[in-house]
Amino acid sequence: MKANLALAIWIILVTMASLMPLDNNGRMMIPHQDKLVHIFMYAIMAYLALKVHWHNNKSISYGLAIILSILYGCLMEYAQLLFSEFRHFDYFDIIANIIGSMMGSLIYYFKRQKGFL
Repeated sequence: MKANLALAIWIILVTMASLMPLDNNGRMMIPHQDKLVHIFMYAIMAYLALKVHWHNNKSISYGLAIILSILYGCLMEYAQLLFSEFRHFDYFDIIANIIGSMMGSLIYYFKRQKGFL
């Protein structure tokens, strides 16, 4: 139940972060730091999705976690295009979301293999 709540809260936070205006005046401390944020956000999302939806059929669980996280990331990019005057669609954000989703799934996999889960 805790993982369900954590995933729901995380999805709400990702949605808010994806659609709210940025207040950085175009300045970045690290080049492409927004891509690192995308990787981080979607790694956590995939990891939490695996904690919630783990099944005995591992390939289905990993596949679903990755695919659903990626689809949600694509949905957020299109929502920025359609509903936000402050944000914009970016294919590189989608690539960062894919990388993050795969990393979160790999982290879950290795933690499960080592018996931490």
